[in-house]
Amino acid sequence: MFQHLTKTFKNYKIKYIKDDLTAGLSVASISLPQAMAFSLIVGINPIFGVYTHIIATICASFLTISNYIIIGPTNLIAVAIASNLKLISPENYLQSVFMLTLMVGIIQLVFGFLRIGNLVNFISHGVVIGLTTGVAFIIAAGQIENILGVSPENDYNAITTVYSVLEKLNNANLYAVFLGVGTIILLIVLNNLKINIPSYLIAIIVGIFSVKFFDLKTQVEIIGDFSASFPRPYMIDFNLSTMQKLLSSVFSIAILSFIQILSIIKVMEEKSDDSIDVNREFVNLGIINIVVSFFRGFVVTGSFSKSFANYESGAYSRLSGFFSGVSALIIILVFSSIIKVLPIATLAAIILVVAYNLIDIQEISTCFRTTRFDGIVFLATFLMTIISPRLDYAVYFGVIVSIIFVLKRSSNINSDYLTYDSSDDSFVKKPSKELDKEDYIVINLSGIMHFNVSDNLKEEFDKTKIEKDQYVIRMRDVEYIDITVIKELERFINKVQKRGGEVYLSGVDNENYKSLKEYGITDKIDEKHIFRAGEEIFSSTKDAIDEIDKYK
Repeated sequence: MFQHLTKTFKNYKIKYIKDDLTAGLSVASISLPQAMAFSLIVGINPIFGVYTHIIATICASFLTISNYIIIGPTNLIAVAIASNLKLISPENYLQSVFMLTLMVGIIQLVFGFLRIGNLVNFISHGVVIGLTTGVAFIIAAGQIENILGVSPENDYNAITTVYSVLEKLNNANLYAVFLGVGTIILLIVLNNLKINIPSYLIAIIVGIFSVKFFDLKTQVEIIGDFSASFPRPYMIDFNLSTMQKLLSSVFSIAILSFIQILSIIKVMEEKSDDSIDVNREFVNLGIINIVVSFFRGFVVTGSFSKSFANYESGAYSRLSGFFSGVSALIIILVFSSIIKVLPIATLAAIILVVAYNLIDIQEISTCFRTTRFDGIVFLATFLMTIISPRLDYAVYFGVIVSIIFVLKRSSNINSDYLTYDSSDDSFVKKPSKELDKEDYIVINLSGIMHFNVSDNLKEEFDKTKIEKDQYVIRMRDVEYIDITVIKELERFINKVQKRGGEVYLSGVDNENYKSLKEYGITDKIDEKHIFRAGEEIFSSTKDAIDEIDKYK
């Protein structure tokens, strides 16, 4: 498990400490404000977000394979937690957050060991973009109330939340509005300066200064309780009833976490020379979440913004993550008394800017331009995300859509009709409508022949009829064939033989031959009509054609 850590230290030199320390401080300057902001989304005290970042980054520096990926709280997961815990009573809410984190970690561990992580690759890109864009709207809807200083009466979904808040616009707290809007403008200006400065950290400092300088402690909502200390182990209150309520949420959040870290892995592999085993990384992520849960943290995953910042800041190794966690710990221990007066409106403004950055117009445009299906999937997933009362409904909807898409695509049979041209010893493709006068045809099948292609295969066989009823079914490129497809093959053989024709099989490898023999196909076709795959392409098919020619 620690072989990558051993490799890091084996090749590590003192001169690299400066690079890792600089990158770690840069990541900490981004992570601290975001960790507190994401706690606000979850609905818990910001100190827990800071603890989450500290424990996650330190653990990840020992466990993860990548030298650059930063594990920590993310906006997507924070929204998922808040959405799925809506109906949990306030007195059980915090314990439920910790319990949820533990359960997600266990599921990730199991999925990683079973190598289920690779299945995330089958989730459509349109689904991922639709979810991400929808989450950006949910985040924005949830923070408008903190910017305006009012509470919605109806927060069923993002749309009803915004409508309910706008109904109370006359009751808006102008001090909170001023701080929130001012923070957004400040962040826009700082981000457009194109210089390497910790804009979120500066926004927090300005927010704290504003409250202190203008004495706004009683005028706006502030963090208040921020009793920072060393993160200590904490025993979760195990409650079977709560665990049962969280089970559906656990799977959806685990899937979201997989999607998020997988996208980061792909990007970081392109930027660096990291070669990452996805399932191994999921196992590590599961361990980190389990540890985090016992230090009063919430679910973590890979963070794109922080990982990219870590890489761009010149990090040399995984120690940059360790330095990020330690830096964050020192900052909160030294400045906890000052952080207490941080206005909620400032954190809400930071969240709004982060949410805005989630919306990738170029990716959305690509979804609509590439294929109509991707555009429809994006739109459906996006709408489902913003109208659902819980994010897990949208996640499962997206997964189902992706499965349907995969099944639909894989149900298309890969087949061609070929005839042999002896003049130049070649095989020529022919459309089905030109086949009726041929002496024989070769039906070339390829790919994985699962049950879901059987209907399409039946249609192909039903429309295939030639005068002499002599067929060669070429199977050299068939990777796998199951019993449902073999049944369709048997039906075709019976139909052809009933008409007085013959079916020959060519290019049959050992595995497919075994399946055909055990089912009984070899009892229907003479062994002399089954030609095994040879080393030379089309050699067995030519042998089958020679066999047909004997009976002309």
